[in-house]
Amino acid sequence: MISAASACRGAGSSTASNSQSNVRYLAALARVDDPTPAIRELDAITHAATTANGRTVRPFNPLSPHDRTLFEVLLAGEHALHGFTNRDLREKLARTPFPLAAESDKQPGQVTRLLRRLHAHGLIAKIPRSRRWRVSFSGRRPMAAAIKLREVAFPRLFAEAA
Repeated sequence: MISAASACRGAGSSTASNSQSNVRYLAALARVDDPTPAIRELDAITHAATTANGRTVRPFNPLSPHDRTLFEVLLAGEHALHGFTNRDLREKLARTPFPLAAESDKQPGQVTRLLRRLHAHGLIAKIPRSRRWRVSFSGRRPMAAAIKLREVAFPRLFAEAA
């Protein structure tokens, strides 16, 4: 026959082992990467954004070769310290397959609209009292993720699905 004392001891040790297993379970969950913030940031650039004056700008497509080229140009390290201007961006995009206007007098306006679109999505920020822009901290991650998605993850997943 089981005594009341041994029953209490058994229940207490069971409770202790349950709490220990809960602690181990929570520790394991803490190590699991939560993709929700990354998905939220990627979703933010794939939906239309609104500028400060209420106009909407079109979204970016992470799988588009043109958007990938733009993100690569913006993430180049040469503009990390002093930022970049419309002219800097225009010159770099001219050396890539990015579709700039053939007429050179239309290119500054085209890049201005591109800068406004990037700014509306929060990918770049204006450097105060200058004509320079910089990649924002919140813009660096989704642009790098979009490049990696197109160049690494999508081809691998596509090959696995075939």
